[in-house]
Amino acid sequence: MLVWFDEFLFFQFFIIDVNGFRLGPEYPFRTAYENLVLLTKELELYNPDLLKKSCVLAVNKMDTENAKEKLEEFESCLQSNMEKGIENIPEGMLPNQQIEFKDILLMSAKEDAKSVQNVKEKLRIHIDDIYQADEQEKIKELTTEIDALLIQSDNNKFMLW
Repeated sequence: MLVWFDEFLFFQFFIIDVNGFRLGPEYPFRTAYENLVLLTKELELYNPDLLKKSCVLAVNKMDTENAKEKLEEFESCLQSNMEKGIENIPEGMLPNQQIEFKDILLMSAKEDAKSVQNVKEKLRIHIDDIYQADEQEKIKELTTEIDALLIQSDNNKFMLW
């Protein structure tokens, strides 16, 4: 499992295995939700400001046995806002807050190329939305600065008289 955080990205993108994950034989098995909670804690420790960014989650391996049931359990835990699904995680490894996702996308990277294409298209839409919102915010800031300069300029005119 590769975890890479970048402060300069528009948003955070997580891919979680619906079946859960075990790092190695000497480590405990973690459910999909437990893995998400631990990734959230890692992100929080690295840079808490990253939790404020827009986040998108892809749930992978939806073609596997019992995937729908596991997804339902994952979603139930997610909706509980860390009230359930964290029994096996030591208290010191719990994040202060749960990430809120703009979108949760289902896919099977190995078996369903269409689902991967759907994820790509949805990510493109999210990037465009974030970019447009950022551009609107920049325009608003520049307008405020221009207005302030015009007011200052008007005030200086009166001082010349």
